[in-house]
Amino acid sequence: MKKHFEEWNKSVDNSKVVNLNRYALNKAAEELYEWFEYLAFQDMSLDNEAEDYEQQVEERANYFKFAFLEVNEKASITMSLEVIGIPQRYLDPDALESLYRIMAIYNERKALL
Repeated sequence: MKKHFEEWNKSVDNSKVVNLNRYALNKAAEELYEWFEYLAFQDMSLDNEAEDYEQQVEERANYFKFAFLEVNEKASITMSLEVIGIPQRYLDPDALESLYRIMAIYNERKALL
């Protein structure tokens, strides 16, 4: 058994494991961005006729994502949404469930780093 472990240990490089975990965290962060991008596209305060509409949506989604992650370290998901200005009562239950799933994956991946 010890010999098998040593062989396995030689074949798996720690840096590869760290890179895989970092990649998984980045994928989870991308899913979180896409969730906030979906909300940003529904934001009626943005002028969808503007030339830079896509850029405005991107900026809004990034703002929401980073503000949410910062607040979420100290508060629950629903409280974090309230703090950044997205009341839970306006969200579709499926969207909220999706956010909980994304955050579970994100936190799991973050713990691996």
